[in-house]
Amino acid sequence: MAAYAKNLNTAEIAYGAIDEAEKVQLLGEIRSNPNKDVRSADLSVFCGNAQDAEGLLLQSGHIFRAIMLNITLFRWDRALELATKHKMHVDTVLGYRQRYLEEFEKKETHPKFLQYASEVEVDWDTINERITAEYEREKNK
Repeated sequence: MAAYAKNLNTAEIAYGAIDEAEKVQLLGEIRSNPNKDVRSADLSVFCGNAQDAEGLLLQSGHIFRAIMLNITLFRWDRALELATKHKMHVDTVLGYRQRYLEEFEKKETHPKFLQYASEVEVDWDTINERITAEYEREKNK
C-alpha cells in the first residue's frame, strides 16, 4: 500500500520487515533517481502498471526510456512501434530482439521485424554508444 501511495520510505521499511531485500534495493534505486518523471514511471512499473509508466515517459519526452521499458517487458511490437514512430533506436530494438531469440534458439518470424532487419544494421558498438549517450543526456538535463 505504501508503494502505491508513493511513500517510498515506508515501503522500504515494510519490504525490509518481510525480508524482501530485492524490493528494498529496487525501491532505493527508484528513490535515488534525480528525474521525477523517470522515478514516477519506475514506481508505476514496480506497482505493476507498465501502461501508466509508458504514458508518463512518453508525456515527459523520455522516448528512449519508453522504448527500453517495452524491451525489458518483452513487448517487442510496442518497442518497435515507438522506435519507428520516433525514428530512433530501431537498431536497439532489433538487436535486443535478436539476442532474445538467440537465447531461446528461435528464428525471427515476425514480418515487421524481418522487414526492418533487412533494412537496418545491428552494430552493438554503435548501440551501446548511443545508449550511453542517452543516459548521459538524461543525467545532464
